[in-house]
Amino acid sequence: MNIEEMLEKAALLGLPVTAETVQFCEESEISSIIRHTPPYLLLTHALCGRAGSSVLFVFARAFFSERECDGHYPGFPALPLTEIGRAMDQTAALFAGYAESAGAGKIPLLRRIAKLKGGRIERFDPINPCWIWASSHNGELRTTLFSGSLPSPLASIEGWTYDFKSDNEFESSLSESRLVPPDLPRTELDRGNIMKLIPQTPPFLILESATISKEPNGHATISAHAKVLPEMKAGHLGRDTILGPMHCSRAMAQSGMVLCAAALPLPDFIPEVASAYHIWYDTNCYLQNQNDVTVIARIENVISKKSLNMAKVSGSLFCNGREVYGAESLNYILIPRHEHPAGSSNQ
Repeated sequence: MNIEEMLEKAALLGLPVTAETVQFCEESEISSIIRHTPPYLLLTHALCGRAGSSVLFVFARAFFSERECDGHYPGFPALPLTEIGRAMDQTAALFAGYAESAGAGKIPLLRRIAKLKGGRIERFDPINPCWIWASSHNGELRTTLFSGSLPSPLASIEGWTYDFKSDNEFESSLSESRLVPPDLPRTELDRGNIMKLIPQTPPFLILESATISKEPNGHATISAHAKVLPEMKAGHLGRDTILGPMHCSRAMAQSGMVLCAAALPLPDFIPEVASAYHIWYDTNCYLQNQNDVTVIARIENVISKKSLNMAKVSGSLFCNGREVYGAESLNYILIPRHEHPAGSSNQ
């Protein structure tokens, strides 16, 4: 892959690649800026377009292996939205690293995103890479991910915001897991029950148990326990032990799916994240040697329009009793099982 091939690919996708200068970087330089290393690092090449000192865009190539889909819709392997978000996070962090002169040499750490919008569900093709476009609109950093040569995106995320920390500051913010995780309440769903509710299996499925209950006001809630496998963290911020935002987003998304599937009195369906708003992460708490997390989430409301049903879920994620991640809303589209690729593939 070279700069000419990258420019040609961007043009085929209809992206505005005009710039005064275009810088080409490979995996080693990307890693030095955003600090991730393989296998956590998904980006292989990137272009940075500039006009003077201003960064106009970053166009990146991401390669996913089949293991990213292992367990995500058995019978119909599809690229998970959490992994799509992981690639876009790396591209947005690269853009922020180039654009933030005061952050030169520091580690970009994700603090929040404003809006996520998912697209179609398609079978994963390990041969074709994905492409991510990052640019700024009215001061807001946005990313869009494309699959193969299709001009319509798989997903987009707006409002990426990063904190920049020196190595010393980051080291001081790492938290060792010396506390014993609190005992979970008596569970109502074990992993076998969970796999009957949603079409996911390990290793992608990280939920181990969950309790479904109802608040006095009638809102359905879930308390879920998840365990992040060490190999899922390998290379994250150049280490093998650090829990980060994309691990939390997987636990949160799966918890919301289980909550909707277990609590909503609707005909057989599969919940699928369609969009999300106002997701935040505590950049002062990158937990080291922490695998167990707890998710507390609730269904805020359900909207029905003709044949379309949507559920809004909000929640928080806790490590050692400390809230480190939260989402104001994860919006699930409730797809009838016979219409969902994962459901129809098993019939």
